[in-house]
Parts: sequence; structure tokens; C-alpha cells
Amino acid sequence: MLSIHRDKQVTMLSGGMKRKLSLGMSLVGKSRVIILDEPTSGLDVDSRREVWELIKKVKIERCIILSTQHIEEADVLADRVCIMSHGKVIALDSPIGIKRKYGVGYNLILEANQVHGPFSSDQVAMYNGFILRDAGIENTSFNQDSSNATKLVFMVPFENELKMSVLLRKLESFPDIIVAIEITSLEDAYLKIVKAETPAFAKDDERI
Repeated sequence: MLSIHRDKQVTMLSGGMKRKLSLGMSLVGKSRVIILDEPTSGLDVDSRREVWELIKKVKIERCIILSTQHIEEADVLADRVCIMSHGKVIALDSPIGIKRKYGVGYNLILEANQVHGPFSSDQVAMYNGFILRDAGIENTSFNQDSSNATKLVFMVPFENELKMSVLLRKLESFPDIIVAIEITSLEDAYLKIVKAETPAFAKDDERI
């Protein structure tokens, strides 16, 4: 990441290069505990991912305490995540633990096969009814209402996960769709946590 700049003085480096240099300096002594304060702040996407790969390699047999404003970064790098707001810890768990406790569930994605083109309004209604009624998946929300959609996304709560295998097998029988499933992101869980905590913090501010 820095080898092409090895003959330059630090004052000649850009802000992003200086941040990479600071990261390198923290790793030189092979310290068992390393504290990184927003190590990728100000970096472009490619440089940020380079730093992520480096941190993933060096965190073995080390304790790295990292602060970040990028939720995706915490999801990728952290074994445990601490979410704070107004100086208070409001969540502490592994990324998957926070997703399961505070997230909404899974995104079930139905994508139209290119041969068949976008979904018609009748197909949207059919898949909506099949998932919400026929498959017995309860409390599922459908977050697209376009009659000309090429992708339909259903939010499936965690309590339905035991029914998902049966549902996926049934969906495989439809030739005009491509099926995918993903767990909701850490950012989704974070937004839900902050939204729930905001009224409480507002009351605290009023008392002050």
C-alpha cells in the first residue's frame, strides 16, 4: 500500500497515505493490543478494502480495538461490536448476534429471469400471495410495489426460519425466477436500535 511512496517524506504524503502509514506504524512493534481510531476515514473504497484485508490478516493472536462510523466496516472486521449513542452502550454482541436480536430477519429476493422479462402485476400478486399465504410465512413484509419490477424483495422475520427450507424448495419449481436469500445487514439492525433509543435519549436531554 505504501511501497511506491517509500522515498517520500511524510509531509509529501496525502491524507490517505498518512493514515495508512499510521496503521503501519501501529503494527511494526507486533503489539498484542492495538487501538485504531477510524483507520479508514477519508480513504476511497479500494483503499478502504485494502486496509480491511490487512486488518483481517494481522488481527490473529491480537486484540484490536477499532472505532468506526462505517457500519459495513464493523460487520466485516469485528468479532464483537459495541454500539454507543449519547455516551451509552446500547448494544454489545457479535455482528450476527446483533443482527438476530435487533435485525428484522432475512431478505428473500425473487429476481425475474432475463428470458421472461420484468414481473407483471399479476405475477407480483401471485408471488406475494404465495409467500404470505400459501407458504405460511407469517408477518412478512413486501417492500416493492412496482408492477414492472425485475426484483421483488420480501422481509422475512427470524421466527419463520424453520419454514424457509420448504419455501425455497417450492420456489425452485418456478422457472421464471432466480431466488436468493440474505440476512439483513448490521446497518439495518443499527438503524432499528437507534430509532428505538432516540425517544429515551430525548427525555434525558429534557431533564438536563
